[in-house]
Amino acid sequence: MDRNSICCWTTWKGCLGWTRHLHRRDTVRHFLHHPAMKFFAFFLAFFFAFFALTFAADPKKEALGPCVAGECPPGFECLEKLCYQKND
Repeated sequence: MDRNSICCWTTWKGCLGWTRHLHRRDTVRHFLHHPAMKFFAFFLAFFFAFFALTFAADPKKEALGPCVAGECPPGFECLEKLCYQKND
């Protein structure tokens, strides 16, 4: 038995069937063989990608509108002729 084999004489099934030659490099392939596991892997990948992109995105300020005579409503400041909310 080679050192990468997960066969174990202490388990009740021993080295039966797929356990005999399943190596570490084959575990992902075996995991994705089942349709439910494919869905689960896709769901996890989407979940992590969505939240990573959500938190990594730079928050952008939304302009309220144009400055009127260089003035903005209270709580806003005039930047490049547009009113932006102050970050206090």
